[in-house]
Amino acid sequence: MRLRLRAAMGVALGLMACGPRAHGPATPAETPPRPAFSMPKVRSFTDTWAITAIADSTTNVWVGSTRGLLRWELGGARFSVLTSRDGLPADRVSALAVDGQGGVWVATQKGLSRLRGGAWTNYPAAPVGDFLTGLQPGVDGKSCWAGGPEGLARLRNGKWERYLPDLGVTAMVTGAGGVLWVGTSGKSVLRIPRAGDKIEQYGPPQGCETDVVRGLAITDHGVLAVGESASGPRAAYFDGDRFHSYTIQAPQVLEWAARGGAQTYLGAGENVYELKVAPPDDTDKPPPLEGPIKLVPSAPLLAKDSHSVLLKPTLVAAALDEPVAPPKTPSGPRAPRIETSLASFRMPDGVTAVNASERGLLVGTRFLGSERIENGVVRLYRAGDLPASAARITVACQAADECYLATGGARAWRFDGQAFDPAAIDPEAGSRVLAVLRDPKGRVLAIHRGATDPTLRFSTVEEGRFIPVTIQDVAVPLGAPELNFAEFSPDGHLWVGLRYTDKDKDAVDYGAAEIELDSGRVVYHRQGALDGKTTYGFALPSDMVAMYWRSATEAWFATRSGAARLLDGKVRLFTENDGMESELIYDINAGPENEVWVATRHGTGRYDGKRWTFPKMGPFYLRAASLAHDAKGHVFVGTDKGMFCVAPDCDPEAIDQKRGLLEDNVLDLTVDSIGRVWVLTSKGISIVEP
Repeated sequence: MRLRLRAAMGVALGLMACGPRAHGPATPAETPPRPAFSMPKVRSFTDTWAITAIADSTTNVWVGSTRGLLRWELGGARFSVLTSRDGLPADRVSALAVDGQGGVWVATQKGLSRLRGGAWTNYPAAPVGDFLTGLQPGVDGKSCWAGGPEGLARLRNGKWERYLPDLGVTAMVTGAGGVLWVGTSGKSVLRIPRAGDKIEQYGPPQGCETDVVRGLAITDHGVLAVGESASGPRAAYFDGDRFHSYTIQAPQVLEWAARGGAQTYLGAGENVYELKVAPPDDTDKPPPLEGPIKLVPSAPLLAKDSHSVLLKPTLVAAALDEPVAPPKTPSGPRAPRIETSLASFRMPDGVTAVNASERGLLVGTRFLGSERIENGVVRLYRAGDLPASAARITVACQAADECYLATGGARAWRFDGQAFDPAAIDPEAGSRVLAVLRDPKGRVLAIHRGATDPTLRFSTVEEGRFIPVTIQDVAVPLGAPELNFAEFSPDGHLWVGLRYTDKDKDAVDYGAAEIELDSGRVVYHRQGALDGKTTYGFALPSDMVAMYWRSATEAWFATRSGAARLLDGKVRLFTENDGMESELIYDINAGPENEVWVATRHGTGRYDGKRWTFPKMGPFYLRAASLAHDAKGHVFVGTDKGMFCVAPDCDPEAIDQKRGLLEDNVLDLTVDSIGRVWVLTSKGISIVEP
């Protein structure tokens, strides 16, 4: 598939399509100061499944999302999706857990379900607030604990019992013997024995200074809570007998704690830290603590027994209050030494869920799928639906946080500045969204078609929804039309490069159609047999794959047989006889100093108005697939070694996998109206921001 969408409005710098794709030079007076493109920010995306929860079993990784439950094979090769049509109360999953019998517990706003042996058992939604911060099944496979901003609840005999409705639950973990540990917002750490008959509170009087718990994890011989106190970041460690508190010295705020496999982890931003607990040092002056995060034992309190209250539905947070004894210097044991080290892996961008099991650490993201880390080895679970079957991309933005993306498939996507969601454009089964672009009025325009008919459909965005505008018949010899490119000319006509699939399932290029959307008039530009029923224009090569308007009277076309120029109504084809090293052109675009650039498998060629050259330095000698440039004069070349920015203020090094792309081989580039470069690879889409 070859697809380029641009729009021309008068002269080259007025062009619009997927943002300002300028192709002609501006006069010095028109050129604004160039922002440096030397330290770009790169964000990459693979999935449109926004992950909300994650858990695993001995055979599967279970991933909750905003659109259903994904069931992955452990190898990561295949997945299936379960939704409300398969028995879930609702498609949006808020929490997940797997019990000892292999049952999968799935929480949604409309109810809780347990999947076991292919059968669903449904229960009411947990009464703990709009979202769950913890879900812990009981050892019997029939009961379950849930926590949220509005307290704690226990499912027994198919009904929920609610506790502490005025207390926020921030974390939950099940320890040895079925003991439930609960982190809270303001009441430190709670413990519920397996019998479930009481709640034991551990606060400052019991040596736990972590008032607001951010993370809770099991260790080899105890329980760790990290969070904050009135005096700053704190950690608290339960050694089986009592809690010890620590002041946290870290470059970042610790956001979570988890036990994955045989290792306890702490997380802060993209960094993951491994934690080990060592016996206390009996010397009067213990050696300095080592590690990127230092947990310094606080001045210990004389630990009292835990504050215990009966567990009953009428229990409220006030029942946990008790007078705090003044600090005393105890003669009890020293605090264990807690050492940290930086893990060999980092967290991906856009983390939305962290969980763990005896098999490893589990991570879910908003746009990069999921991961399971076992013994330091990262295994990816990515749907890869964003770049699936895409060879070219088109982008049209109304604002930085409202862009629309099409790759020629069944769906288009809406980008909200952080992630992608499906954009509803054509409800017909088998329909395809061929492209999105901005029309001469600046509106986002989608070009789509049905499954079999030769009609192009046009829709535009109004109040966040696509509304049909018009339809247009476009003739191809067989089946439904595909597009190689689309661009608005200076006079407001839409030029589309046509392609169709023949009886042998081969793609055949079929010239270009010039469409007047208001009147419906169509003019075809191509070579070959002509008939008396069709309106024909210029005898352009039929194998056109891309184009751009250099001025109001000059257009250039990338073809599979050379570079074609349409100037004042005359067509000239530049081939190897004119100095081109390859006649198979993948893309054509504007270069600096009023040049024309082409992307070929033999590198990037440059035409200065007199002759073609193919430089053998910098990025020019690399196999190139795509070209783009912004309104600031930066030219971008997509190669098999990454993307290069060509301008005096550009970093000469490639923007490649080491710098944030998902892989080095670039398939396509485009620049949006915000000035961001969108990079397509077979593994995903990256946005490069200057």
